[in-house]
Amino acid sequence: MNYQENKLPVAVGYIENAAGGLSTARLETTGLGGSRRPLRITLDNTDIAEQIIIIGDGFGLFQAKNAVPAKDVDVIVGGTYGLNTLARLAEICKCVPFDLHGLHIANTTSAGASSEGFLLGGTLTNFIIAPDMQYVQEIEIPLADEVLQSAFKDNIRNNPNYRFHLNGFSGWKLVIPPGEKVVLTFSQIRAVGTGANMVMLQNGGGSC
Repeated sequence: MNYQENKLPVAVGYIENAAGGLSTARLETTGLGGSRRPLRITLDNTDIAEQIIIIGDGFGLFQAKNAVPAKDVDVIVGGTYGLNTLARLAEICKCVPFDLHGLHIANTTSAGASSEGFLLGGTLTNFIIAPDMQYVQEIEIPLADEVLQSAFKDNIRNNPNYRFHLNGFSGWKLVIPPGEKVVLTFSQIRAVGTGANMVMLQNGGGSC
């Protein structure tokens, strides 16, 4: 076992309770491992009107504050979790955060033809909302600028340097024109919040 200068094991640190008393906590993980995998979200607006879609927002605060209606049945969802991709992402990010790296966007029509309808006429916005819903930060991703010099398809946008922390208070808002299909691929789920500070119950004589 490795130890720090304070003679505690490397994964153990001091914490303070609400009354100012000191204790120790151990940072533990579930042992989740494996290779880094992409996260994919497919949204196909087969309706005759533009649609607003919320991804993430696990606690539903952003959707409630902005009175965004529930997803229209004419928006077909696909991706990593199939038809349940939006629902599962919202549920998962309430419990554990994702650290996502790299963003690739492909735009076609609902019929499958190459298109720039979303890239030129739609929007993709990052957001994060405070727990009391009194503060919201929204940053629109400039789709026109997300073109690599090596790109050879007009309907593709790619930003390998994109980073986003998805949790219950954050997510994305998309405005998708009618008849447009969008595939968002995050290159890596680089980290997932399965670690937790576990309060040590053997303070005093016990070992950590």
